[in-house]
Amino acid sequence: MAEAAVIAAIFLLEKVGALYKQVNRQKDVKDDIEHIQKWLETIQAYLRDKRGEVGRDMLRNRIKQLRDIAYDIEDVLDEFQVKYVPHFHQHTFRKTFHDVGHYLKQLQPVLAFRHRNLTSKIKHVRAKIDENAHLYPVPGECSTSPPEVEHHTTNQIIYLQEDEIVGFKKHKAKLMEQIQDAGEASSIIAVVGAPGSGKSLLVKSLYKDKSVASKYGFRAWIHVSRSFKTDVQEELKHILNQESYLLVLDDLWDTDDWTRIVNALPSHFGRRRIIITTRDSDVANRCVLSGSKLHVHELQPLSKPDDWNLFCKKAFTSNNGNCPRELEKMSRDILKKCEGLPFAIVAIGSLLSTRGRSTPYEFQKLLNSIGSEMETGANLSIIGKVLQPSYNHLPVNLQSCFLYFSIFPEDYPVKRGRLIRLWIAEGFIKKKTGKTLEMVAEDYLNELIGRNLVQVSSWDFDGRPRTCRVRSLVREFLIQKSDEENFVTILTEPSTLQGESSSSTSLCSNIRKSLDQFKFLKVLDLEGAPLGIFPEEIFKLTLLKYLSLRKTKIKEVPTSIKKLAFLETLNLKYTEVTVLPLEILALKFLRHLVVYCYKAENSVQGVDVQSLASEFGTLSELQKLGLIKVTSAKVIEGLGALTNLKKLGLLVGLRKEDGKKLCEAIMKMHKLLSLDVTSIRQDQYLELDEMPNCPQFLQRLSLKGRLSKLPRWISSLDSLVKISLRGSKLSAKPENNPLTALEALPNLLELQMVDSYMGESWSSRLNRS
Repeated sequence: MAEAAVIAAIFLLEKVGALYKQVNRQKDVKDDIEHIQKWLETIQAYLRDKRGEVGRDMLRNRIKQLRDIAYDIEDVLDEFQVKYVPHFHQHTFRKTFHDVGHYLKQLQPVLAFRHRNLTSKIKHVRAKIDENAHLYPVPGECSTSPPEVEHHTTNQIIYLQEDEIVGFKKHKAKLMEQIQDAGEASSIIAVVGAPGSGKSLLVKSLYKDKSVASKYGFRAWIHVSRSFKTDVQEELKHILNQESYLLVLDDLWDTDDWTRIVNALPSHFGRRRIIITTRDSDVANRCVLSGSKLHVHELQPLSKPDDWNLFCKKAFTSNNGNCPRELEKMSRDILKKCEGLPFAIVAIGSLLSTRGRSTPYEFQKLLNSIGSEMETGANLSIIGKVLQPSYNHLPVNLQSCFLYFSIFPEDYPVKRGRLIRLWIAEGFIKKKTGKTLEMVAEDYLNELIGRNLVQVSSWDFDGRPRTCRVRSLVREFLIQKSDEENFVTILTEPSTLQGESSSSTSLCSNIRKSLDQFKFLKVLDLEGAPLGIFPEEIFKLTLLKYLSLRKTKIKEVPTSIKKLAFLETLNLKYTEVTVLPLEILALKFLRHLVVYCYKAENSVQGVDVQSLASEFGTLSELQKLGLIKVTSAKVIEGLGALTNLKKLGLLVGLRKEDGKKLCEAIMKMHKLLSLDVTSIRQDQYLELDEMPNCPQFLQRLSLKGRLSKLPRWISSLDSLVKISLRGSKLSAKPENNPLTALEALPNLLELQMVDSYMGESWSSRLNRS
């Protein structure tokens, strides 16, 4: 995480450096900034070289100091942004925001007054760097090549015992069948699972089996390192030049290693089996070799009663593996933390067996302190050692995203969209060519899932994760790692921001006291807090990028919202806000704006934007907007300027002649993926037939309200995966049968129809396998 802190500081330095140099032209300050930037770049290369060596105390201490200096630099740069935040000017909405030259000219008097304080802080940071120069590398001292990691051809230490293989009978039988299958001359068998799932132990039991040994002239077990030496490859060519062989590649990390290994294999072969174990599902599925069939086995956590039997066997050795009645409830609570991972069950069970007299008090103590027991040197540090390689192997950006799960409560399912927006607000996601930040963030999440570090709690109908979480012991590891890396502090006592008080007034008081300490805060989530008014203290958080007041009782957004100039997400869903102030247009970085609630089961309340609709174009970064009341041509015209929208929700109450204009506005939104249109009144018709060129990538469509006929353009939505029709009340005419259009959609996965067709029956060829 020191490397992540350095990268963040470099990014911020580039962002504000040019502006600061124009304001403060002193040569010494310019030199200070350049010196700091060069130092950060050198440290970044140094930390990249030292990855995987953090176990040494001296190095760990050095890296901590490097990280702290990087945080100091980030704080100085954050303070610069706080003091020189863009100001709101109403007249700028009739044109683009001030160009940089005009903006600087306006700010010159303010900057001249304030720059001395920041200059002194920059000099202080440089002095701190120079003062500790003997501890850090200088440019040219370190290389940028990855470190060599010793690779072992001898058996790696396996902490589980072979008699602890339970619950894998089916896997073992299938693996044995594939290993001994005489019909396959060459095959690759991949065993994939989470850290501690028992992959190596399962394969080891097969590797040592006498019947397997008798079928292969040579067997080799290699614990794969993250970098291979040439002599190893040559050795493989020599020793595997046999008529038949069994090769096990234990703990394979990436496909580059796989490529290097298979290139070392002899080109001519007879009977061979290559078995790999890996934590990464993507690696398992990409280990292919010409002429060889690939078999992939996904190891799942132990289920009941196998997990309970293994736990009792290890925890109650002195009682012949039988759990005393008075300890059963506590034991099951402890077992729940293990979530079926054999490695964790054995480690915790073995620890309990060594704690002398087994009492409910001793078991409760362990349950409350599992996280601290996992720290270095503690009895459960073995669990941390199993997880640490997975963490080390993550790219720096993914380390930050992974650590972020430490802030959520245990067993808490985090929604995909919320997590992605939080990552973006925290600055973890860097844009890639051809992809939005949201797309890159979703790739990161999928990679963490593929590496078996994050679990999917529920799936969306289109195969994407809806909610996700980390296992209990993984969360404990992340909390420990976050504290060690100074990434986030988890409060052991109830936070004042969470607010134990029941009244809005006392909670606001708590927020006021707390937020004064966090002037550089970028994310604030007060979902469900008992708030009746929008806390004014929030507007002191000038750098805020993410603000959620979802499920609170606030009724209006103050004009002071203009002070949050860097805001990217504003979530007011399920609040009582019905109107947005004109000052919302100052938020030119806003990407997600959600404002609506349900007044009753079938009644939704949108937000009135009549007063600011003509200037909607100012919010050119908007990707998600809803639920907006569309009651005039003026609002429609404003919507047409939001060409970057991907998700749009509308509450429509229009004259029939305005339907065509709304269709024209939607046709300009070429990036639109989701469209939700609801009529204000149940008896009002949605006039949406005039859209010959609808957004071609539309994936989700919801129409709630009367339809005189089904819009013709629906049948051309080749990318549509979900459609919902509610209250359409299409008349019982053959041409109004909605399934005639729907059966033409090649990718439709989910169909919802409620009170949509007035006919008594219909027939369709709609069929999805």
